[in-house]
Amino acid sequence: MTRPPSTLVTKLVLIAALALLGITALTSYSSIQRFFEAAQWVDHTRLVMLRLEELMSELEHAESRQRGYLISGNEQYLEPYRVTVQALPKRIRALLELTADNPERQNATGELASLVSSRLALTERGIELKRTGRFDAAAADPHLAQGRAIMDQLRAAISAMKREEEKLLEKRTASFARDRISTTSIIVFGNLIALAFLLSAFTALVGEIRERKKAEAKTQRYANEVAQANAFLDSVFEYVPDMIFVKDAQDLRYVRFNQAGAALIGATPQQLIGKSDYDFFPVEQADFFTRKDRETLAGGMLVDIAEEPLSTKSQGMRILHTRKIPIPGADGTARYLLGMSEDITVRKHAEGKLRS
Repeated sequence: MTRPPSTLVTKLVLIAALALLGITALTSYSSIQRFFEAAQWVDHTRLVMLRLEELMSELEHAESRQRGYLISGNEQYLEPYRVTVQALPKRIRALLELTADNPERQNATGELASLVSSRLALTERGIELKRTGRFDAAAADPHLAQGRAIMDQLRAAISAMKREEEKLLEKRTASFARDRISTTSIIVFGNLIALAFLLSAFTALVGEIRERKKAEAKTQRYANEVAQANAFLDSVFEYVPDMIFVKDAQDLRYVRFNQAGAALIGATPQQLIGKSDYDFFPVEQADFFTRKDRETLAGGMLVDIAEEPLSTKSQGMRILHTRKIPIPGADGTARYLLGMSEDITVRKHAEGKLRS
């Protein structure tokens, strides 16, 4: 049975690890959201209980200050009483806002607000009686008894609400604990499994990197051999005593020129690169060279020019034996024109003397 390539296996393991990490992250996020939501509800319940205790404390404080005034008639008792009374509506509103999610608590808070209003109305009635001198023993007993009765109702109502909140707190605390455990388990075990996948992928990657380095070393050796071969060819190109040149097939401008050819013309290779025949030779010679170049490129094969004249700066007129051949590119069309010219001036002169 054919085994799948190691690269494919590594990719599959990495994809599985990343997918597992993604699933773990999403599940963890959802669990963390539930965890924080449960924690917020626990804090919310505790806050409701705290506000109930504060309300009861404020009521008892107000009752105590009012009783002090009723007994002594000292107006100093009324200043902290007024401060407390002004704070009570805010306490009620806070409870209504906190219990907005629970209709039963809203009803209980509404009843509690009614009892608070009744108690405050009775308290204000007692203060008014004391100020007008009508708070005698006959009025005090029923007044105080009614006040105690309302306060007992308030304590009972607040205690009942606290008991319900305590039950809710117990339930929410248990939910909070469950969410904490599930969130921790998902994060720990999910990441452990993903880590195992990642370690497997890492091990496979290390092996692949080792193999890749071997392949790269082999490729580098081949590249060095190619570079050496190119250097050798460059040396041949430069040191061959005959003229060798390369032209661009499109505009017939020189892209390479060897030292021997440049010296024959009376220039340097750098001066020739990017130039055409019209930059160095008479128009008649340049036209001849260009026509032969185009014929070679159009024919797609070697063209042998037995004799062609060449005007040079330092050596006068020379006679060359030139061969030209098109060099195709990757698409098969001619990209360059390679030319090789041998200076046969001396030989032609010798042949002429022999004939004469």
